[in-house]
Amino acid sequence: MLQYDITIDDLTTWTKPWTVSIRMKQSQEKLYEYACHEGNYVTMEGILGAARADERAAEEPGSRSK
Repeated sequence: MLQYDITIDDLTTWTKPWTVSIRMKQSQEKLYEYACHEGNYVTMEGILGAARADERAAEEPGSRSK
């Protein structure tokens, strides 16, 4: 188990420090990295959508793309 603790200590906002703990368990599931770089989370839909459109066009009869 991995435990992630963070303490918020901002007396201009809160009356006293407070702590949050997150316990993480090991998983056998595949782990995929998700990194948002310069807002590309929005552009990714367009990139993948265009790739899927290219794939569909390549499957159409008479298409020269493979």
